[in-house]
Amino acid sequence: MGIASVILGVLGILLSWISCLWPIVVIHVVFGLGLGVGDVVMKLNANSRTPLDEDQIRQSRISVGVAGICLNVAAAVLTLTWYLFWGTKGFGTFQ
Repeated sequence: MGIASVILGVLGILLSWISCLWPIVVIHVVFGLGLGVGDVVMKLNANSRTPLDEDQIRQSRISVGVAGICLNVAAAVLTLTWYLFWGTKGFGTFQ
């Protein structure tokens, strides 16, 4: 699921870039990609010398993945809503 959150984050960033909504780009970078990277760090921690409990690792991966996907979907919906109602006015560079 961490990989899915990274992919959704990248797609959301591209959509936000096209529609020139910089606040949505920030949301995708901080939450989408951040949570995806956090999931990777959790997986690496599982292979370290002092691994966490297996259930903790599994629950952390699931939680991070689900949170990343939900935040990315919410940001994409926000991007589309803004674009449908206001177009590229207000935040974009290419107006």
